Amino acid sequence: MIPQVVEVYEIINIDGKLGILMEWLEYGNTRKLINNNDFTFEDRIVLLHDIVSALKQSNETVKGFSHLDIKPENCLITKFKLTKLTDFGIASFNK
Repeated sequence: MIPQVVEVYEIINIDGKLGILMEWLEYGNTRKLINNNDFTFEDRIVLLHDIVSALKQSNETVKGFSHLDIKPENCLITKFKLTKLTDFGIASFNK
């Protein structure tokens, strides 16, 4: 488990449609925070650190792994202000 990656509990299939049961992140994505004047420079540095950590640890866990869709909507915030990466739908794996 990588702390800065959203935890997936189960992949479900309902009538041929796939879904993902994952942890709930109370504060949603980072898009609204980026446009918020209360979101300080230090907050932005911590957010970037969390995302870079998620990418680094993902690549160390699965060599050749690339997320390929880093954007504010794919970076979610926990109630403890930890930023977690999600949406690996177009991720790539190259040896």
